[in-house]
Amino acid sequence: MYLPRIKIEKTDKALSARGGLPLFAEVIDGLDLKRALSPAALPANRIAVKTSSFDKFRALTLGLVAEADGLDSTERLAHDPAFVAVCGHVNAANTYGDFLRKFGPAHCRELNLRLIEAALKLRKSLGKRRSSITIKFDSTNHEQHGQKIEGAEYNYKNQFGLDSLVAFDELGFQYWSEVRPGATYTSNGVSEPIDAIFRRVPKFHRRYALADSGFCNSDFFKACWSHQVGFVTAMRGNMFEPLIRRVLNWKPTKRLLFQDGRACEIGTTIYRATKFRENFARRLKESGYIKLPLAP
Repeated sequence: MYLPRIKIEKTDKALSARGGLPLFAEVIDGLDLKRALSPAALPANRIAVKTSSFDKFRALTLGLVAEADGLDSTERLAHDPAFVAVCGHVNAANTYGDFLRKFGPAHCRELNLRLIEAALKLRKSLGKRRSSITIKFDSTNHEQHGQKIEGAEYNYKNQFGLDSLVAFDELGFQYWSEVRPGATYTSNGVSEPIDAIFRRVPKFHRRYALADSGFCNSDFFKACWSHQVGFVTAMRGNMFEPLIRRVLNWKPTKRLLFQDGRACEIGTTIYRATKFRENFARRLKESGYIKLPLAP
């Protein structure tokens, strides 16, 4: 795998707003995405055309970098000499629209699998053999203001828009990006990225997962356990408040503070997931995975 080396130099010349495009173009080429994304991850052209599926994907990606916020904006980049010099041929808006409408669930899944492979390659390219990997799972609200956006719904905050399920490692590399209808619950479908990511992580890595309270449920526990992933999640108040009275081993700590700067204490107890009361909870007790840090 080839990745470009970046050399920083001073200059007194005026910089174009498109000055960063060559870097992104080199990253696309350095990751060999043309090979990686063909053919299962991108819809195939039904007839021979001037631009391939990958050419359209590349143009749309670079268009986002160039702040094209829609298909019409992307088409207007055909009149930008700097963009054309980096990207090449720019198609009409309806051509890109037809291309995007061909995407189905299978294509989106394949794109995420290619994202996992790219992230692992980049991680390996750092040249250090790391003995552990930590994946942070999260969901993000994307508020929208247009009324004709597919999948836009009102979420629990009464925000109209979309939602995404994402995953990053401790080095900042992204492993999953799934856009969902706006009212989708945080952890819905999280077992799929957990399985897809940790199935591809080298066996010698110790595996860890982090998530907020929206992922503190049996589906997340079971998915992590099936891949021998140690996990830490925050807990909602209605879950941890009944456990506080069981904690008898409170210990002061200087490592953690409350958000307002107050000192806190750490204690541990055992939480048993309802659906795994007999087997799952007993095994986790032995492994220590669900000793939960609680603050008074």
